[in-house]
Amino acid sequence: MQNKIRVGLVGYGKAGSAVANILSTDPRFELCWIACRTSTGKPARHSDRTPVIGLDQQNFPELFERLPVDALVDFSSTASIHAYG
Repeated sequence: MQNKIRVGLVGYGKAGSAVANILSTDPRFELCWIACRTSTGKPARHSDRTPVIGLDQQNFPELFERLPVDALVDFSSTASIHAYG
């Protein structure tokens, strides 16, 4: 079997949640993390395995260093991309 494509997802609203569901069940991909604007204050996970990380707690360079990915899927708002840039 081929190596899975490691994916990071930015944005965990309605569309991001739907994409997270698809990526987490597709055998071609490994959903490594989901980044959202703010943390909930407690550890959060999607489907009991993928960490949901608030960008108020960890910035992108640290996140990419700790959990590298092959691809990034962005479902954040248009205003957010400037903040995350």
